[in-house]
Order: sequence, then C-alpha cells, then structure tokens
Amino acid sequence: MNSSVDYLNNPWRPAPQRIIKDRVLSETIDQDGFALRDLLNVEQVTQLNSVFNELHDIHQEDGGMFYSVYSQDLNYRKQIHDRIGSILSSTLKEHFKDYRVMINSFVVKASGKKSEFYVHQDTTGLDESKFSPLNLWIPLTDVSQNNGCLGVIPRSHRMFSPYRSISFPAPFDQISETVRKYIRPLPMQKGQVLVFDNRLVHNSYLNLSGNTRVAVVCGLFPQNAKLTTCHKPKYELGGKVELIEHNDDFLLTHPNFLINCESRPDTGISLGWVDDNYHAITPDGFETLCSKLGVSVYAESDVLPMGQCNLISEPV
Repeated sequence: MNSSVDYLNNPWRPAPQRIIKDRVLSETIDQDGFALRDLLNVEQVTQLNSVFNELHDIHQEDGGMFYSVYSQDLNYRKQIHDRIGSILSSTLKEHFKDYRVMINSFVVKASGKKSEFYVHQDTTGLDESKFSPLNLWIPLTDVSQNNGCLGVIPRSHRMFSPYRSISFPAPFDQISETVRKYIRPLPMQKGQVLVFDNRLVHNSYLNLSGNTRVAVVCGLFPQNAKLTTCHKPKYELGGKVELIEHNDDFLLTHPNFLINCESRPDTGISLGWVDDNYHAITPDGFETLCSKLGVSVYAESDVLPMGQCNLISEPV
C-alpha cells in the first residue's frame, strides 16, 4: 500500500519559473502563483476581438462555457492557435525567453445560469520535477464577478500534487464549500494579462451580465520541456498513475478533450507508472495548509453553492 503524503510537509516543490524575463514578475509567480500585468496594446485587443467575432456565433439560452481546444474541427482549432499566436507574438518575445507556445485558445462564457466553471487545477502537462508551466489569461472585455471573472487561491500552486488529470479526482473535490471560502475574485480590464501558474486552484464565476464574456488563453512551456500527461484507468485517488509523453501538436490534433475526455489517449509514448500518494484532504487539513502558507479566508460567509456548467462543444 502506498504511504500518503502529509500535505503540511509536501515532498514536492514546484520548479522555479525560468521563462519570464522580468525578475520581479518571475519571483511573484513563484511565490504567489499569479500576477496582473498590462502587456498588450489597444490594437492587439481589437485584433483578437475581430478574430473571435469572425469565427464564432455562440448562443445558449442557459449559458455555458466554450473552449476552442474542445472543438472537433481540427482545422478551426489550428487556425485559432495560429491567429492568436500572430497577434501575441511581439508581446511574448518582449517579456519571455526560451519558451514555446503550446496552445492559444479562446475561452468563452455565454451568459446564463449554467456558466460557472468549477474549482480546479489545470491538468499536468510536463515533468514538474524539472519544469513549471505558465498561462496567460486575457479578457477581451472588462470582467468582474457579474460576468465571469476568474477567482484564485493565492499560493495554492504549491499545495498539492504534480499529477493532475481529468481521468482522476483532485484531493479537494469533496470539500468545495471549504475551498471556495479562500477564493479571491480577480476583476480585470480588457486586455490586461493574468500571468499564472496553471497549478493554482481557480474557478470562474457565473456570467449573469446578458453579454458573452470572451478571453484568450496562451499556454507556455520552457523550451526543453516535453509535453507529458497523466492518466489512470480508474477514477480514484491513490494507486498508480501512468505518464504519457506526446508530440508538441497534441493539443491541436487530439480530438477528444470534451468527448470521452477521461479515456486514455490513443497516441503518445508511455513513460511507465509511478505511485500517486496524494490522498483526499479534509476541511481541517486544508484550512491548516492555508494557514501555513499565509492564505486567509476571503469569504467568511455567504459562499454560494457551486453553479452548473454547460459545456459547449462547437463555436457555431
């Protein structure tokens, strides 16, 4: 039987960020997991909105979430990746080094009662014993809790496991009411950039504005990091997890990030199996962990239950 990790003395530590040119920003991401920066100009925001308006017509009566990487149309998926990449290229070259872009995508929140996205960490995408990933989240309109801004738990990128996948639960899935008390909403102006470690525990709020909220996500890896995912055949904590190495175009060519998303990918090279010693965390354990890391409760009371999320499969 695998021994369980003591979260207060987690043997895993995130590797330092290596692709950010600005030392202060790099240290902030390592410490807190996120930072807001003004990196884009007005013309870039206008161009990104034009690309979205040209290729999308999303209407859902009850609202919902659409990710361009979920589309089954691989030509569309690549077109989005390339066109966003062209617009962001000068900004990336100015502020980052020794990186490669793994995915550019639109993340769209149609207004309605089924538009909240649940509290989560993004899935593992590289060898976290050596490297750290980075995301840029860029709203194309001003965002607040009313129209679906992101919420984050500071420093939570250091709390849990280097193994995360849609194919098995997170250690905090059963204590969402406790976790949500620590989530801090991040209102942003259009074109601002949230630079964040994608291991940060985060969510996005309901969009009840009556208008569609559009954001761009750009995922960056260190140049030498191989794209590596995790998978378990059973939806369970503990046991063993398989590590699978993929080609760089996996996020553009794998068809099933929404349909049958828990299934093992039929491409890639197995790197073998490793023990996953990360068990479920209790409410008391989570609160103690937050206290140790200096993370305070943001919402002491009136934490609403998690809303529903309707996942939209295609852009039209």
